[in-house]
Amino acid sequence: MQLDYNNPESSAYDYCFLTTACTVAMKATAHGTALIEEYYRVAAGIVSQVGICTNEQEICSLVYEDMIVPVVALTEAGKLDEALANYAEYTDWMKEAFTAKPIR
Repeated sequence: MQLDYNNPESSAYDYCFLTTACTVAMKATAHGTALIEEYYRVAAGIVSQVGICTNEQEICSLVYEDMIVPVVALTEAGKLDEALANYAEYTDWMKEAFTAKPIR
């Protein structure tokens, strides 16, 4: 499966950190669907908090390189369980760093 995803330089990245292509792959499992639901509950708060950081672009680049690229690569390689685990772990870190509670 070939996935298209946003670069942190694009305007779409300003509003989310989970790409549409990733949600399609994630919906294939109950765990992925639960992660998507949690994403919609926490993403706006995370993005809002990142947006007020003086190093916002560095954070966006870090998320892109350390979460988006590896998760997409794992998904493309057919390793969806590993991709979901990486996504959940990274999102937990983001939630702890930029909001109140981890998602798991």
